[in-house]
Amino acid sequence: MYWSVSKVHIDPVSGSRLFVINLPERCFIECAIINHKDQVHICMSTQVGCPVGCKHCATTYSSPQFIRSLSTQELISMVEYLLMQIPANGLPIILSFSGHGEPLLNWKAVYECSIYFIDKVNRLYATTVGIKSTMKYILEVGTYIIDFYLSLHGSSDKERDVLIPPFSERATISDLFAFASEYLDLGGRIVFNYILTDYNSTDHSLDRLANCLNNLGRQSEIRLAGLNNIGINTGIKPPVRTQEEILHILQNKCPNMNVRISQVVGNICGVACGQLRAGLLDTD
Repeated sequence: MYWSVSKVHIDPVSGSRLFVINLPERCFIECAIINHKDQVHICMSTQVGCPVGCKHCATTYSSPQFIRSLSTQELISMVEYLLMQIPANGLPIILSFSGHGEPLLNWKAVYECSIYFIDKVNRLYATTVGIKSTMKYILEVGTYIIDFYLSLHGSSDKERDVLIPPFSERATISDLFAFASEYLDLGGRIVFNYILTDYNSTDHSLDRLANCLNNLGRQSEIRLAGLNNIGINTGIKPPVRTQEEILHILQNKCPNMNVRISQVVGNICGVACGQLRAGLLDTD
């Protein structure tokens, strides 16, 4: 094995664990085992750092920000190691490619790893900002073994730009909903992630978001979340309304959509959304 586990941080409340894995070129990644809702959730990173640079994500502020993608064999061997750390308690196991890194920028390795574990876990999913060429390829191939959590974080492309810096291959709002529509038709599952801020939760923004969701014409799910503490002042402000108020507004505007609030777990050991830090944890 050409990598090693150097640290394990444990959340004393949930028992969730953060693993720091050293790689040969003197860099490391983080991954986690999260206990949540009578399920065991493996959160797997797909790249060493991340080139996307989302403002709310601690990985962006590591140095260097991005080094390389993980290989298929690295992903498989690391997931196998994590599976061996899980007690044989019969709880469903979910493998998600949602640590640091953009899964759709390392799609070949992510997909091959998914195929390898498809009969060993209960569900597979990937969290993505949307990469145009990879999304096109996925639809052309027509596979739907992986659920996709699409990072929306805005009701317009201008709103998305605040949290997710624009780049040529980044999907637009229109691209994301077009992909969602076709992927749902294939039999796949789509969840929209929406981190709530002061600028994307105004009446105008929520009306625009509701129109996008209703125009999808298919039942799907949107998961509302707050900004997690990443130990860095990003200048992003939380919404004026409470999450519960926003939840009720969207439920009323989108009666055919499953709207829910994401429950935060693992904050103490730093495994909640956006908290995996790549190059920073080594200094703790």
